[in-house]
Amino acid sequence: MSSASSASAGPSAAAIAAICGAEVLGLAGYSTVPALLPQFIEAWSLTNTQAGWLAGIVSAGYMLAVVPLVSLTDRQPPRQIYLASSLLSALCCFGVALSDSLLPALGFRALAGIALAGMYMPGLQALTHEVEGTRRARIAAWYTSSFTIGASLSFLLGRVGTLLGWRSAFVLAFCAADQTGVPAQAWTVLAVGALISFLGVPAGLLGNELSIRYGLRHIAFVIFLLSALTGGLFGFAAVLPYIPVLCLSIVVGFIVQGNFSNLTSGVLAVAAARHRGATIGVYSCVGFGGGFLGTLLFGVTLDQFGGTAQLGAWIMSFGTCGLACLAGAAATIFLSRDIWQPRA
Repeated sequence: MSSASSASAGPSAAAIAAICGAEVLGLAGYSTVPALLPQFIEAWSLTNTQAGWLAGIVSAGYMLAVVPLVSLTDRQPPRQIYLASSLLSALCCFGVALSDSLLPALGFRALAGIALAGMYMPGLQALTHEVEGTRRARIAAWYTSSFTIGASLSFLLGRVGTLLGWRSAFVLAFCAADQTGVPAQAWTVLAVGALISFLGVPAGLLGNELSIRYGLRHIAFVIFLLSALTGGLFGFAAVLPYIPVLCLSIVVGFIVQGNFSNLTSGVLAVAAARHRGATIGVYSCVGFGGGFLGTLLFGVTLDQFGGTAQLGAWIMSFGTCGLACLAGAAATIFLSRDIWQPRA
């Protein structure tokens, strides 16, 4: 399917805004654990590997549930699946707040991943199932960007967690820990983290528009290659002063999020209509599976090469991220040249 495909009217702007808004609000607890990870490590005496499990288990739960749940949208109204999953997500937040050790927290976070699987792609299905062509690609880009907005806003609610303790952050709020013990510096890191997450919105929209203009295959390859170069070598930045590291992290964060929307739009473009739910379910399963394995591998690599105090450990850990991006670049060879044909 090319960018010249005809597009139906599809949902109204109000409906798009409502569903995107619901997604933003539903993500209040999505990244709570990664932001609060230093507090969890200290409170529960976790190793880096255990911290990797805690941060990544939500992706594992998502990976296991997304294919059957999203496949249901081919036969059931997506709204029903979305509402039930939203309720489960809220219950999981309270469950983590009541946890006092690693194992129960892992269980609730895995359930939270299952809930997310019933919210994220079913919402996309509800928005795009009657839309074709570049309009569908742009709607998908705005929806996937809303995911980034929801995760970013949760960083901005971090003051709740720092003032009242990590448990309070899970009553549908979000927080970042004061890892350094210096409040001003900790809030700087928090602000940069939120900014990097917010940059996923323009990065994703720009990557999508460039793909429509010049072809998905070419743009995805370039972004993967740049991500491998900048992200894979970021571990060396640990020898630089504090401010340059923060600035470089913003640049890297922008680049690596450039393929966030265009690949989703591309999958929607080539999926058969009657199997679209199952197709995007498998696609999303692979993506979040990579998130789970990547987070876990990062923590394991840190432990195996001496921990957070060793420069070599950071270099090797970020190196695994670079290798994953190189694999993504290699995989673009399998993309059809007909997805968003370059315009003359």
